[in-house]
Amino acid sequence: MNDINIDTDENATWDIQFKDGDLDILRIEDEVLENGMILTILTRRSELKPNPTYNLYGSRLYELIKDNDTSLTRGRIRAYIKESLEKMNRVKSVDNIVFTDDLIEIYVTKNDGDNVNIGLRGVR
Repeated sequence: MNDINIDTDENATWDIQFKDGDLDILRIEDEVLENGMILTILTRRSELKPNPTYNLYGSRLYELIKDNDTSLTRGRIRAYIKESLEKMNRVKSVDNIVFTDDLIEIYVTKNDGDNVNIGLRGVR
């Protein structure tokens, strides 16, 4: 399984990554899953609705863009991330979502029992 690598720059802006003048392609299964998790979280839910394969793809995080950073908002962020990632075929469960000053760390268990985690900057 291959995927195009996306990552953040120093301004926490998500973008496609290049390597040696060409698209940087991910080939390791965990990296492809991590990339898929990021894309799922950053895509508005139902944004891809015209495509029946992806009609429930994405998350509701965009609904919280102007909300203050409160415990209620963090609870909604947790719920929206969990809701979107648990729809992924390769994710068995979302085990924990941890907030730090500049990062949201997400810990998941894959269907094969292995654990994967990602850190998101610039989402809050």
